[in-house]
Amino acid sequence: MLIGSDTYRVEKVLITLTALIWVTSLWNVYNNYIIWICAAYAIYTGRQGMSKLAWRDVTFFLPVILFFVYVTGLLWSDDLFVGYKQVEKRIVLGIFPLIFFFLRNKLIQLDITYMLYVFVFFCIAISFICCAYAAWQSVHYGSLKVVGQLERSYYYFSYKHLTQTVRLDPIYVSLYINFAIIIILFRPFKNKALTVIMLIYFLLFNVLVASKAGIIGLFVIFALYLLGRVKNKFIAVSACILIMALLIWAVESSKFLRERFLVSTQFNYELPWLGDWNSTSQRLAIWTCAVETIEKTFPFGSGTSDGQQALNKTYKLKNYVRGYEDEYNAHSEYLYTLLDTGVFGLAALLLIFVWPAIRSIKYRDSLFMYFLILIFFYFFVETVLARRAGLVFFSFFYSLLVLNGLMEQPRPKPTTSDEI
Repeated sequence: MLIGSDTYRVEKVLITLTALIWVTSLWNVYNNYIIWICAAYAIYTGRQGMSKLAWRDVTFFLPVILFFVYVTGLLWSDDLFVGYKQVEKRIVLGIFPLIFFFLRNKLIQLDITYMLYVFVFFCIAISFICCAYAAWQSVHYGSLKVVGQLERSYYYFSYKHLTQTVRLDPIYVSLYINFAIIIILFRPFKNKALTVIMLIYFLLFNVLVASKAGIIGLFVIFALYLLGRVKNKFIAVSACILIMALLIWAVESSKFLRERFLVSTQFNYELPWLGDWNSTSQRLAIWTCAVETIEKTFPFGSGTSDGQQALNKTYKLKNYVRGYEDEYNAHSEYLYTLLDTGVFGLAALLLIFVWPAIRSIKYRDSLFMYFLILIFFYFFVETVLARRAGLVFFSFFYSLLVLNGLMEQPRPKPTTSDEI
């Protein structure tokens, strides 16, 4: 850092804006303002000294392709108003790539590390808020169990009752915490003891959140990390087995976690409020309806936003009351994209993973690779890009990690022919 220099000024302002983006993430209106201020600052600061667009820079704009596919999907959408609202929400897929593209010659890797740490501290803050509120409720009602819940044993320190105070669904809290773990694994603190403490803390908190995707994601992260980093594969495999055993023990030891994981996969559309309905069987029912709906509109989809309306019709045909009354979305980003924009949208979505993954493997960019694996997994079980909590998260860190990866790659010579 060159104190007093333009580089230091850019770093200081951008880290402040980064902090504000995450602090205001729970209030959409204020968050929008901060994001647009950040974009204006990046364009103003980075417009001078801009180099020509090179092939390596194209990775920044892969989410923009997906955004324009949704814009194009308006052409065969029946409800243009709802479609426009969806397009407007997804505009961050273009904003963050633009921000970091303009700042690519202004930042150094230490700046990116600081910005990642801002997110880690944000995760610490929301976890403290969740635990503090759960503790207050437990003391106030004199019980760890949620008072008044008769359907099953809910606890203030677990699942939706733990995360309700920050207005985030448990699956998104688990996504954030899992990525914070990845950051600490590949950008550890200088103090090794603090690094270990934070990893253990986030691991325990994610188990408390009790998102099935989050707990499975935990195992995937640590298993891949151990298998990739530990030279002695016997020790690595043994450690993976130990982690799996500990997670199984945690599930078996908690009645609530046991009820979350050991569930029936059977469902009956004719019995919407009875039987063994749970989050797993609900998703299986939704996915079954989504696949049948996609078959009717393949290969172009129903048009931007019309996929949900088509899915609601399938719910009604099958008498899936909970589906059409609550207008359940596809609960899978891949199915959601196919419903709206067909094979073009799916191709654009997969391109976001395939191209960066190839470059990450080629240049050994482990941080970005783990991020892509995490998002790829969550996209199977949640429509991450349908909610602002997922859209801002994905767009911001995808763009930031593309910039980080480009910094680690050897720069092409000025005379190369890779300019577009």
